[in-house]
Amino acid sequence: MSLSDARVRSRIRKDLLRRIERAKKISDPASRDALLSAYTTSLQELSTCSTTYEYILSIDKRRHRPIRTAPLGWQDMGFTDACFDAIQATCAALEGKEETP
Repeated sequence: MSLSDARVRSRIRKDLLRRIERAKKISDPASRDALLSAYTTSLQELSTCSTTYEYILSIDKRRHRPIRTAPLGWQDMGFTDACFDAIQATCAALEGKEETP
């Protein structure tokens, strides 16, 4: 894992931890539990993927699934497709892989 990749993963991890803390404060139990489950699953997945690029690809596989039936998808995290594509291209470059449109 490169230094840049480690920084990206660290930022994603910190963001997920902040989101978990905010989700704990939600008063509606169903919404709170769904978000906590999704964020926790995403955090666990981040730790099992060897690179940020691999993690981004795993999110991409589920990005259009409803939050109730799948772990956190990319759009559920509040990112647009354009943002996702830019981050994916950056991660591909970090890994030395060419990004194809």
